[in-house]
Amino acid sequence: MPIGGPSIVTSNLKFYIDPANPRTWDGANVTIFNLVRGSTFGNANVTISSPTLLSNNLGVFSFNPNNHANTGFTRGMMGSNCTVSIWFKYSNVGATSIGPMIGFQGGGTDFEITKPNGANYIAVSDNQYISSMFITQNVYDGNWHQITYGFGTGKGTIWVDGLWGSTNTFTGAASSTRVIIGGELYAASASHFIGGQFGPIKVYDKLLSNVEVAQNFHAIRGRYGV
Repeated sequence: MPIGGPSIVTSNLKFYIDPANPRTWDGANVTIFNLVRGSTFGNANVTISSPTLLSNNLGVFSFNPNNHANTGFTRGMMGSNCTVSIWFKYSNVGATSIGPMIGFQGGGTDFEITKPNGANYIAVSDNQYISSMFITQNVYDGNWHQITYGFGTGKGTIWVDGLWGSTNTFTGAASSTRVIIGGELYAASASHFIGGQFGPIKVYDKLLSNVEVAQNFHAIRGRYGV
């Protein structure tokens, strides 16, 4: 536990990578391993296409707009109740293209947490697509933000920097939908990527509470000066 602060929520934590934690990636920065062995995600690993590991902020993964990472799991493996939490710093300030922070690959239905084309909102697709899921502040301002999406009982919720943003109705993407980091690859001629830096990425097979989302934020925020 950090001195004077909380630790991250570990209950129902099924997938966790942290560029500051060498237990979650190999020294060559080719493969990031699932830290939580024996989970519903099995021992699948995350394959990094070409993002690089930087030492600033105790470690960040730097993506340019041609990079992505294959998580090795599907939307169905995340469970009927789930939460995805990422730390992200956008580098393409002013860009207008679609920019998936969390995206999908191949078949199934859309699952993504993304920057819509021409807007500074957070859009979410979990079978249904809502382009203006979070509009309260611009999270693409070149600063670090914790962005969290949770799903349960047909509702999807977005939190930013530990605070509730909005809740909308979703039915959940198809269980076969493959989840990736930093892009979407649903067709060779229609793929999108985002440029920026990623810190810790966590997936839970439960819907976190407002208190738990805030706990995760306060556990890491000092690393990024937030």
